[in-house]
Order: sequence, then C-alpha cells, then structure tokens
Amino acid sequence: GQSSGLEEKAALLGSKVGKAVVAIRNAQGRLKDLSSRKSAELGDTGEKVAAGAEDLTHQVGVRAEEWSRLLRGRILELRRQARTGARRASIRAREIAHDYPVQVALGAGALGVVVGAGLRIWRGNRG
Repeated sequence: GQSSGLEEKAALLGSKVGKAVVAIRNAQGRLKDLSSRKSAELGDTGEKVAAGAEDLTHQVGVRAEEWSRLLRGRILELRRQARTGARRASIRAREIAHDYPVQVALGAGALGVVVGAGLRIWRGNRG
C-alpha cells in the first residue's frame, strides 16, 4: 500500500543519490589527474591550475557529502512516515472490523466472489 510506495520512492531516491555521488567522485579523480598532468607540463602555471583544481575538487566533495547526508535524512523521514501511515491504517482497519463485524464479513465475501469471477474469466481468456 502506501508504505511500500513510499519505500520504493525512497529506494529510488537513494539509488539516484548514490549514482550522483559516484559520478562526482569520478569527476574529482579526473580533475586530480588533469591537475597533476598540467602541473608537470606547465611548471609554475600548472601548479596554480593544480591548486585551483584541487580546491574545486575539495569543494565538490564537500557538497556531495552534504547532499548525501541531507538525502539520507530525507529517506529516513519518508520511511518513518510510511511506517506511521501503515500503523494508522492497521489500527483503523481493526477499529472498523470491531465496530462493523457483519459488514466487514459481507464485504470480504463480496470481494472474494468478485476476485474469483475475475480469475475465472482471466483463465478462460488465456486458454
């Protein structure tokens, strides 16, 4: 129900964050490689480029960690909300079953008949 939908969204969000962090770390590595090569090629100018690239790499890393931390917090909050919603729905279902036992039994029976008829029709169309 609602719980699994939120958990799926949280998992998808976590997956995307993970991919973004990996991409940022790969970019950091390429920047470090580039700065090292340019430093060797350009001497003093290369050292300035390397220092700037290293600073940029550090800033990107810090931002990636901040985003990752924020998104992990959001995922945990979504999971908490999903669990709370599932608990509330369960409590409400028990209250309804307690307050209206005959109606619940009739509703379950009607649902069973509808599902059974649907399955029979579906099997008939497949064969």
